Formats: sequence, structure tokens, C-alpha cells
Amino acid sequence: LQPGVDAQVEVAARRRAASILDELNGLQAELLGGRADPARLARLAALGEGEEGTDSGLRDAVRAIALRARIELARRTMDPRASGTAAVR
Repeated sequence: LQPGVDAQVEVAARRRAASILDELNGLQAELLGGRADPARLARLAALGEGEEGTDSGLRDAVRAIALRARIELARRTMDPRASGTAAVR
């Protein structure tokens, strides 16, 4: 990649990671209140794929954050007590 392209990729990866973290924080607050907003879960799922960055440190961080989101999504969809929305565990 070229320097200008690398910078754009890094910015996109940082934005994606920040968005995932924002959604995870919102999910946590909702779960403390007893339910998760299905729209938030959909946003988290949509953020599952995207730019990871070219820098190895950034790429590792983005992958770890995305993995956390996938785990939370799996927990919400695999919970037998959940009926279309997330249940508190």
C-alpha cells in the first residue's frame, strides 16, 4: 500500500475499533438494566467485518476487540432464555 492509503486504512481501523467499543459499552449498560436493544446487536454484527489496519499492533488490537464483540453476540443468540432480545446472565 501507499503512504496515503496506509493512513486511510489506519484511520478506518481505529474508527471501527472505537465504534465496536462504544457498542459494547452500550450493551453492557443495557444488560445491567435487564435487556439489550436488538438494534445494538445488529450494529455490533455489522461491525464484525471491516478494516483491521496495516500496523501489526493496531491489527492485533482491532482483532481482539472484534473477537470480544463476536463473543458477546454469540452469548446473546445462544442464551435459551433470550426470546429475540438478550437476557441477563
